[in-house]
Amino acid sequence: MLYHAGTMEEHFADSAFDGINSHCINNVFAYQLTPDEFRALQKPSQIRARIDRQHSESRWFNVHDAGLHLYIAEKLRLALDALDRQIGAQAIQQCFQAR
Repeated sequence: MLYHAGTMEEHFADSAFDGINSHCINNVFAYQLTPDEFRALQKPSQIRARIDRQHSESRWFNVHDAGLHLYIAEKLRLALDALDRQIGAQAIQQCFQAR
């Protein structure tokens, strides 16, 4: 399932144009993997097969790594919060359906 996690701003002193700064508005989404998707991503050959022409490598990282760039950490926080809310909502629904 895909969930809208939030919207955030990014400000950079530079851009693709010399002498011009940039301001980006990002809509952040979180995706909850199915068990089959999660198992498939545990196989290195599956990860390499999913990389597009713009990227040459990938790696796993800890979402709580203190060394992540501030903007990446904020996107992950939004995504994790959205997933927590959704999983909590699903658990509440299951409780009421069980009655």
